[in-house]
Amino acid sequence: MLKRPEKKFPYPSLNNDEQLPLRAVCYYLCKKEHIQIEVLKSKVHRAVITEANLHYVGSLTLDEDLMDAANMIEYEKIHVVNVNNGERIETYLIKGKTGSGVVCLNGAAARKGAEGDVVII
Repeated sequence: MLKRPEKKFPYPSLNNDEQLPLRAVCYYLCKKEHIQIEVLKSKVHRAVITEANLHYVGSLTLDEDLMDAANMIEYEKIHVVNVNNGERIETYLIKGKTGSGVVCLNGAAARKGAEGDVVII
């Protein structure tokens, strides 16, 4: 009967039986291969679009109170996922009026959602 060869992993192990934790493996591979991992730091879950302004340069206008609560800053790169239709966009933030509750898709992004759609930012 033929014996299957043992699989060898491209990262080091503590011993033959125990593998390194995932975080240590990622660190090892990133350092060795010069890989960059993009990590998202904030999230506004299930916000409702209040406006969609097609005739604007582009971006997403967000109430300043929401930005502060989510630790986001103006012109920060963001991902917007529309829960209603599955559309995903990558854009940047513009500070909206404090206390207004505004969540406005601007420019071409306005085609990806309509007023009343639920989004994750």
